Amino acid sequence: MDKLFINKKKSLKILTYKGDWMLALLKKNIIYSLVLVIILLLSSLSYYIYAHPEDDFLQFVSLSEEIYPEDYTFILKHSSFYKSYENQGDFEQIGNLLMDELQMPHGESLIELNHLVYTSFENKNGTNFAVKLTGMNNDKSTYLTITLDSNHQSLDSLSKTKTKIEATLEKLNINVNWNSMIQGIYTKSEEVDFLKLWEQLNKQLQLNEIETYTGQRTISNSYYSPNLNSKILSGSNPMNIQVALHQNSLNDEWQLTIGSPIITMEY
Repeated sequence: MDKLFINKKKSLKILTYKGDWMLALLKKNIIYSLVLVIILLLSSLSYYIYAHPEDDFLQFVSLSEEIYPEDYTFILKHSSFYKSYENQGDFEQIGNLLMDELQMPHGESLIELNHLVYTSFENKNGTNFAVKLTGMNNDKSTYLTITLDSNHQSLDSLSKTKTKIEATLEKLNINVNWNSMIQGIYTKSEEVDFLKLWEQLNKQLQLNEIETYTGQRTISNSYYSPNLNSKILSGSNPMNIQVALHQNSLNDEWQLTIGSPIITMEY
């Protein structure tokens, strides 16, 4: 009887240990999923576009032609939640059907950091067209990211691709949410030239400064312009354009990045 009682106690301890371990693992996975959702929201859904950004795109094209002395890259990024899925096969089918709608090649679904990811890429007439679906484990929803980028010589192709994507997203009942960015080498490196840059931007956009940061090799300012349609809230202040200059420590070149309503890429 004593041996049986001891064995039962040992079994109970083992079961308790296993239960605690499984509970800890479940909590870890839930926390990880929540963190990923928060990161995705902060990266692109933390702001709300109050007006259709079409005019902002055209104004950004005009701005890029006047500001950048050399080659530059124009980037457009859309982010939104998409359909729900049940399993990996269903997730991949959703991705394939979306590619059919976007007239993109079928991609593949992989598991990255414990999450399903579906990607597809194509270069169309000088415009890089990338689509990424991320599966959310907590509620089985999918998060869609579409990125377009081209150099200044292929802006016509980028504009046409953008228009087609907007028509497709509208057909799928998805609100278009473009983030516009321009990035390129800014060869003028004297301080007085930086002042002229701010003056030139202010002349075109009537900038109201919201936030500013100056580091050893980085200058970053955030503004609100009444000339732009899109905007986000920074605290209680509206803002819709961010300008950043960063100096490369290897060759001392300055890179200029302008984003509306915010920069969501590395600079």
